[in-house]
Amino acid sequence: RWDSQGIVNNGFVFTLGGCSYGLPPQDCTTMNRVVQTFQLYNNYSGSPKSYTTGANLFATDRIGASSVVLNGYIYVAGGCTSATDCTDATSNTQYAAINADGSLGSWSNTTDATLPADRAWGQLEAAGGTLYYIGGQDDTSTNEQSTVSYGTPGAGGDISSWATATNGLPAARTKHGATVWNDRLYVVGGLDSTASETTTVYYSPDLSSGG
Repeated sequence: RWDSQGIVNNGFVFTLGGCSYGLPPQDCTTMNRVVQTFQLYNNYSGSPKSYTTGANLFATDRIGASSVVLNGYIYVAGGCTSATDCTDATSNTQYAAINADGSLGSWSNTTDATLPADRAWGQLEAAGGTLYYIGGQDDTSTNEQSTVSYGTPGAGGDISSWATATNGLPAARTKHGATVWNDRLYVVGGLDSTASETTTVYYSPDLSSGG
């Protein structure tokens, strides 16, 4: 599979979805919604113990989605539900509890099940107890976005509302990298509004309070 998502939590690695047939980056003809896990058992070498296919799949085949772990739950947001890059993006957001053995509970839509707009190839990150969906593109592959959406999960992992931040990226980005350090979001490279590769690194204000 290509364009699968990888998340590490509590000694387990989760791989989600991706394209199982077709040439990257845009000629996907068969998508795969399988979730697989393996446990890192050797702290010196990091060698995986084995892969296990999760019993619970997320409900919609997609590529270009993004995922993150927060407070014992794994979240998947956005992505392309079409087999091309990308004529039908989705705003759907789902979450599942991570069990102590690394398996996943059932997937559910968040109460506010959708991002404020359809998005694919953006990045979902967590800072200060809040989830942030950064940039990406909509149903038109040439329509890159600078918006940042955010939602704060409750005690049971659900998100009752998503909103669009007033402080978006300085410029549109899609297919970029992102990470979090000391409650700041970092956005690295990606394609700009002309679909040109960039070397820019953006970083957010301190988000230790979330929201």
